Amino acid sequence: MPLAGLMSTKKAETLVPKLKELVDILQKEIMPGKNPIHRMIAVTLPVIPRAKITDIALVEVETQTLLPMIIETK
Repeated sequence: MPLAGLMSTKKAETLVPKLKELVDILQKEIMPGKNPIHRMIAVTLPVIPRAKITDIALVEVETQTLLPMIIETK
């Protein structure tokens, strides 16, 4: 997103059809059920307790530590 990484500079009339298309794809292919966008927000919001995914790393919220996203196995 061009505005602070959070918002679009495009008009709502342009974004609404694209958002509806995204929701349709999410519901059909990845997250069946009601409101997949809210579920995606909950997974990425780092202030909700336990581990959350951010743009930097997986965060263990209770201890405020960053956890590795890739675990090497032998």
